[in-house]
Amino acid sequence: ILSAGELEIFKYKSPKNLFSDADIEELILSYSTSAGDIIGEWALTRDRQLRSASVRSTRETQLLEIPYSIIEKVGGLSQLVKFSSSRGDRLKLRDKLTETSSLFRALTQQKSLRELPHERSYSKGEDIFHEGDESSCVFYILSGSVEIYRRTEKGEQAYSTLNQHQLFGELGVILNTTRSASARAFTDCKLMLLEKNDFLPIAEDDYNMSQYLSALRRIYRNRSGEMVLQFHETIDGNPLFISSMRIEGDRELISQIGISNTFLKIDIKPQCSNAIVFMYKDKGRAIERTIEMEDGHITGLEFHGPTEEAGLFVEAIRNKAQFTAEDIQQFQSTGVLFTDDSDPDILCHCMQITRSELETLKQKGCDSADRLIACTGAGTICGGCRSDINAIVEEDNTSEMYLSGLKEVATDIFRARFSPQNTEPLPQFKSGQHAIIECEIHGEKIRRSYTLSSSGSESRWREITFKKEPHGLFTRWITDSNNKNFTVKISPPQGDFTAELMASQPIVFLVAGIGVTPAISCARARVQLSYGCNIVIDHSTNQRHTRPYSDELEDLSNEYSCLEYIPRSTSSGQRITLKDLEKYHQRFPGALWMICGPESYENDMQSALRSLEIDSKFIKRERFLPRHSLKSSNLPVDHLSLIIGLITSISTALILTQRALPEALISWQQTSLGHWISGSCLLGFLGWQWILPWQRVWNRGSDPSTTLHLHRRIGAFSPLLLLLHGSSTGTGLLGLISLLFITHTLIGVADRSLINDGKTQQTYLRWWLFPHIGISILLSALAIYHVWLILGHGGP
Repeated sequence: ILSAGELEIFKYKSPKNLFSDADIEELILSYSTSAGDIIGEWALTRDRQLRSASVRSTRETQLLEIPYSIIEKVGGLSQLVKFSSSRGDRLKLRDKLTETSSLFRALTQQKSLRELPHERSYSKGEDIFHEGDESSCVFYILSGSVEIYRRTEKGEQAYSTLNQHQLFGELGVILNTTRSASARAFTDCKLMLLEKNDFLPIAEDDYNMSQYLSALRRIYRNRSGEMVLQFHETIDGNPLFISSMRIEGDRELISQIGISNTFLKIDIKPQCSNAIVFMYKDKGRAIERTIEMEDGHITGLEFHGPTEEAGLFVEAIRNKAQFTAEDIQQFQSTGVLFTDDSDPDILCHCMQITRSELETLKQKGCDSADRLIACTGAGTICGGCRSDINAIVEEDNTSEMYLSGLKEVATDIFRARFSPQNTEPLPQFKSGQHAIIECEIHGEKIRRSYTLSSSGSESRWREITFKKEPHGLFTRWITDSNNKNFTVKISPPQGDFTAELMASQPIVFLVAGIGVTPAISCARARVQLSYGCNIVIDHSTNQRHTRPYSDELEDLSNEYSCLEYIPRSTSSGQRITLKDLEKYHQRFPGALWMICGPESYENDMQSALRSLEIDSKFIKRERFLPRHSLKSSNLPVDHLSLIIGLITSISTALILTQRALPEALISWQQTSLGHWISGSCLLGFLGWQWILPWQRVWNRGSDPSTTLHLHRRIGAFSPLLLLLHGSSTGTGLLGLISLLFITHTLIGVADRSLINDGKTQQTYLRWWLFPHIGISILLSALAIYHVWLILGHGGP
């Protein structure tokens, strides 16, 4: 029982990986802050009374600990069991919501929300609220579906169907207006109700929640008269535009567009059960396209990489366009499904909006892409026309520049400088801002956002810093020795991840890896000023050779007292700790904290700063997600390696146990030459298999996927080396080596490439690595020991 203080209830998202020094990612479930709160009673009803989560104190805390045996002695155990069982069901639901819903995680960060608020069940067809009702609460869907509709002169007009983990009703609460539409249970459903007085403080005080609600849900009507409901959501850490469009009868088109990466997914409800999947892949352009068809009609799709046909796909789904076998064959070979016979003036095929309409709105004052999108809804369904919308508003502002300098500033990290075609100086910008770079690669228009690493006062060029990714279309193109004279279009700098360098408020940068780019920009700008703020840059990287701009920042730090640079090599155990942050906080109590790095790093730093009770208005984060990284991409399926591995392993095991090798081969094996050749082949394979881990650790190779493919394919044939070296499985040490060798092959070919889902791949990988690497180490050690024993007895 909590007497005073505060407790944080959490659990680990994944098991600890013994072969990685990465921190375990945690999931905060709730907080206990009120005296009298009960913690730990749920375990009384669980199997073997095991804890369902971990608990720690976030500040000095006093607890009253009561053993279950004491409660039993005073006759209160049965009442506690009954209480724990009912409360446990609610806690189980709360934990599940926290794990699956980014919105509920934001609610959890508000410490006053310790358990589930009020729940209410609705039967199918039951009204939840009506248009014009007072907006007294916000609804969160725990299970089932809810239909949003309006009554018109022509009858009821349905907008959309909302499903589990979605929020509705918040617009009227925040704007203090009556309901703008009606809602009813589309199926039997269970809702969580957040009262207005409880929700508004959360929406105002919690940073994540305010960011979630910054773009409110909008309702559009496209030129075909169809209603479109569009809102923001975050799934697996990736911000998305989700749009729902009722297209015909009970058919509903739901699209998800990735905001920070090139991603599009479209589903049709009700779903088809007999759809056939067709795919197109182009690794060189980092494109992967999948469409589902039934009877020649598109029923769903998922695109990764750039595409200019997304709107045409939506239009084809709406009109139930019929495609022939020749069309499908063309898609599988080229990735293109449509011929260029559409209306050239239609820019947004989903909303049926023309280029002329958008240009007219621009002349009337809609001078930004966001304003055009907000006014018309263009670009909110498939996102394929967003580059064209940006082109309309930026055609007067973008600058055509050429690549004037390229330099590797760390291993596989490059600095590129783009200079204008004319000699006019470039305008100043705020350090920390980013720019959008557009170019044409292999006939595709590519647009990428990069934080500018040049000083805000630099007028000769725009400088970006990027990591060369194995599957990165733009980064591989720009570093290619044959593409040094190409031109790009660069937008004016934009973004609010900036700071006032001439103010007195100090700035503490917490950056990791290539996330140092806004920090180097601010550092370069600050040292050019005669007065201003103090800047601290705490920079974490795996090793020194992967740390960009470290030499320049160390020189600036030694020369200018206003700048302090702290480099850290995490592979050497120099990780930033809470004590380090406490020291910064004591030195700079009113500092602005700017965080930039991989998402897990940003989350850890933000949580640590909040534990120090630093106001969220003094914390800034920049989204930093590496495009097409190995973690986010799925490995190509390699069924051939699996089949070869199974055949060679089973055949080798049968031949060795039955001693079925030809006598000629056995005779050769028993010769000195046979021993040396076959043994060298085995040792050579065991040594070669460590090339891939070495390449991953040191990041030496430009594209590890080639080595990975060879690693799997050669490993699948490796049991044949046992047949080359021995005539039986052997006993003792030799028998153990043979068993480990075959087991290692079977585990190796059953890798994560057999799993299609990227998230499931990562979960499988964590468990798969334990036996794979463990047996590799043991097998190598035993082989070396075996050789030592042989040589110690005079050789083969």
